[in-house]
Amino acid sequence: MSAENEESDRLPGFAHPRENFHLMGQEDAEKTFLNSWGSGKLPHAWLITGPPGVGKATLAYRIARFLLQEQAPSLLGPDSHTSLYVDPGAQISSQIMSQSHTNLLVLKRPWDFKTKRIKTALTVDEVRNLNDFFALSAGVGGWRICLIDTADDMTIEAANALLKTLEEPPEKSLFLVLAHAPGRLLPTIRSRCRRLNLRPLEGDAFAAAVTAQVPGIAESTLGPLAQLAQGSVGRGLQLAAGGGLELYQEMLGLLANLPTVDMLIATDMANRLSRRGAENEFALFIDLLLNWIQSTVTGAARQCPPPEIAAGEGALRQNLFTPESLAGWVEAWTSLRQL
Repeated sequence: MSAENEESDRLPGFAHPRENFHLMGQEDAEKTFLNSWGSGKLPHAWLITGPPGVGKATLAYRIARFLLQEQAPSLLGPDSHTSLYVDPGAQISSQIMSQSHTNLLVLKRPWDFKTKRIKTALTVDEVRNLNDFFALSAGVGGWRICLIDTADDMTIEAANALLKTLEEPPEKSLFLVLAHAPGRLLPTIRSRCRRLNLRPLEGDAFAAAVTAQVPGIAESTLGPLAQLAQGSVGRGLQLAAGGGLELYQEMLGLLANLPTVDMLIATDMANRLSRRGAENEFALFIDLLLNWIQSTVTGAARQCPPPEIAAGEGALRQNLFTPESLAGWVEAWTSLRQL
């Protein structure tokens, strides 16, 4: 993939959500949408929420394919479908995968040709494309769908521009607004959307979702991976691709000698993570460390320790995180985030 084709909503090395035809563990959310559609009173805007990587975009594309089928679903009757599944070989599936369907507009952080990287925010210029999009005549079935991935990325100007369209939605329009942290959105946007909450995946659902994209993964790693990923399939795939479990073990080994540090181990790890091409591994290490500190401090404060992922981890937490040291760990976590 060339740099210009990088996408803010794609996990490098894995299928894009528009190319994923199976959604694991979110049957309740899918059923909620189907029941609403079957009632004939489909809300014009849906706020699809949940932690990163639990299937929000996959669900949104399933909804889009379902409504944009060549034969409008409304002609088939409300009892004709028990899921949103559309065959990958269908014409609508090919059109959406190739991003050529004129009745679907996806708003996300675009590629910046000046800086040669993906923009850090979804700007008002992108949201203004809604005006031209809804000015066009809809094709077969009459639906025009706008998918926003994610609303968390919008600037305040972009959010206000979206709100104007949500307040006066065009006929047979549908907005699929994805958000990791819906509480940060404008209350007026939230109030105009029907909410669909997606939960972190557990057990067989998590294992099936990860195995579908990493067929050769060892079954014995799926349990620890689910715990480390906190039920996020997207995070689980990142960890699997980046050797996350092995890196986690190395991190615990480095921490095991605190307050002293084994300089040989520390230097070896620093050299490896700072070499050219190791940016993703370095970012993953910092992410693992931040999450480990945060979960341990939270567990200690609530007197509810997090699950032990690696052997001896519980004892290490008890040794390092005493009541007297929690404030210092919070300060370390804050400093690490800033760095």
